[in-house]
Formats: sequence, C-alpha cells, structure tokens
Amino acid sequence: MTFDAGNPEAVKERGSKEQRRVKREHADLSAVMDTAEGRRVIWRMLARCRVHEISFAPGQPAETTAFFEGHRNVGNWLFAELQTRHADAYALMAKEHAEDTDA
Repeated sequence: MTFDAGNPEAVKERGSKEQRRVKREHADLSAVMDTAEGRRVIWRMLARCRVHEISFAPGQPAETTAFFEGHRNVGNWLFAELQTRHADAYALMAKEHAEDTDA
C-alpha cells in the first residue's frame, strides 16, 4: 500500500505511528538505564564508540579514521539521547563508573 500525502487521514495516521514509535524508543532506553547492569553496558558502549576521543588515526590508512568516525557517530547519537532525555540516569551512570574505578 502506498502512502497518499494528499490524504489528511493518512498523514494523521502516519504521524500518530511515528509518535508512538518515538515514545517506545524513549521508554526502551529508560528501561535499560533503570538498571545498574544496563547502565554498565551503555557506559561500555560509549567508551567503545570513542565518543570523547578524536577519530584521526595518524599513520593508519584513511579507512581506519573513517571506521573510528562511524563508531563515534553512533556513540554521539546515543550520548545525545542520554543527555537530552535521560540526564539523571546518565549522571548516575557516571557516578557509578567513577565509584567502580576507584575501588
């Protein structure tokens, strides 16, 4: 079935579906961030994505930098989601990580 942008009902339905999808995605990330285990996984993902590092790999082929930049792009998206919608959980996650590394 094709989408008819000239049909107000079809436009409204598509908008409602998109709103439900976005709401579900936020709830999914909240569920992950509500557990210590989930926060540890997310912390490792952010570290693995090199969010707080440069992507440039001197002395390596350009593809290596591009590969690192792809990782960083995913990490930046996740970091932005956490900062804008789950800031308290992110702060808790950072605190827990600091406590774990001090032990």
